[in-house]
Amino acid sequence: MDKVGKTYRKAEIGLADIYRLRFVNKLSWADIARIGNTSPTNVMQRYNRFIANLPDAEELALYQQQRAELLSQAELTLLKHIFDPKKLAKASINNIAYAFTQIFQARRLESNQSNINIAIAEVVDRKRKLEQEIASIEAEIAKLSK
Repeated sequence: MDKVGKTYRKAEIGLADIYRLRFVNKLSWADIARIGNTSPTNVMQRYNRFIANLPDAEELALYQQQRAELLSQAELTLLKHIFDPKKLAKASINNIAYAFTQIFQARRLESNQSNINIAIAEVVDRKRKLEQEIASIEAEIAKLSK
């Protein structure tokens, strides 16, 4: 058995492994199939089915631009479910409340709202300004000491 087979031999090979072996390790479809104990056609078909389900670049960019708005819409939809008596009778309120909390937190993060009292970006900006002020004071002290 070759070194590749000894290193990666598995009964079933996952999509993450297929991707890693193909694009990181630069193996052929045949080598990957040998590792996964399957045919090269099977490996390629699994990979192609996976790729077919990925959004195209334009769709992904549109989603990223509208993500905060989409999360707000999801939050509203979940709120409607929380207050729907039929839903309350069928579903666990804990599950609906948990889903709402998750969407609420995700929307706050997308909207650059902190989940704690002080946003990290503000702390970093303040630190940078203080460092500049310290450098300016040190420069003045150096001028005065000459």
